[in-house]
Amino acid sequence: MSWALWEKSLREAKWLLVGCAALMFAFHLIRVWVTSHFTMGDVRQLLEFAPDFVKGFFAVPPEVIAAPAGRLAIGYDDPLVVVIMSCWAIARGSDSVSGEIGRGTMEVLLAQPVRRIDVLLSSAVVNLLGAATLATLAWLGTYVGLAFFTLDEPVSARILLPAALNLFGLGAFLGGLATMLSSCDRYRTRTIGIVVSFYVVQTLMKIVGIAVPDFSWLKKYTFLTVFEPQQLAYHFWPEILAAEPEQSWRLLIDYNGLLIGLGLVAYAIAALVFTRRDLPAPL
Repeated sequence: MSWALWEKSLREAKWLLVGCAALMFAFHLIRVWVTSHFTMGDVRQLLEFAPDFVKGFFAVPPEVIAAPAGRLAIGYDDPLVVVIMSCWAIARGSDSVSGEIGRGTMEVLLAQPVRRIDVLLSSAVVNLLGAATLATLAWLGTYVGLAFFTLDEPVSARILLPAALNLFGLGAFLGGLATMLSSCDRYRTRTIGIVVSFYVVQTLMKIVGIAVPDFSWLKKYTFLTVFEPQQLAYHFWPEILAAEPEQSWRLLIDYNGLLIGLGLVAYAIAALVFTRRDLPAPL
């Protein structure tokens, strides 16, 4: 593969990656600082007033959320963290083909002695590396925060590694989905609109599936069912891992394997479509 393609993908992605990485690290560092200002007793009292409807959305028991480790694990499922990872994955994935076509640069790019598969591969690898970087910096933010701030109960950053891996899985899946749709389209805005609409529908399916018992079957048809950083972190607490090692490792493999696997399948479909389709002339 031509180094020029790698350089191009990295150059186009660097400022988005720098901005997302800084936000991700800062958020988790601040999360530890905020957590250090509350005790388990304070959180337990707050959770006692939570209605049963709200408790139904907890992925782990309330007493786990009250613990410092549980409160830190929630940060990997925080809306801001999800938005940061989603913005990176969707922005880079949608730009891989339909973005280039829309700007009129794909025709110029393919006029060079490069293969289509190499064009897509350079973009996909940068996308995955960026998602891995964001997930790593999220965990490093927690790690650095634990080194500087004292919590009311000692927490090892290692038990949050499964949560960070699950966050990477989300980025890998969304990046693959956006790239697959981008490979079929010529308008980047339409690609982004389809991915975001799909994400919103999947989110609503999960919410309805949790809130309404008669529609619990909806959870089987949303990829967000396997995006549960809190649950994975809880299963790797030392006492839980010692008591149920097989279940803990099975959850880690199943949840992350499904997200990452679906993402890779989407990338493969994108490569198949892009290498065989006729590209429209730029307008």
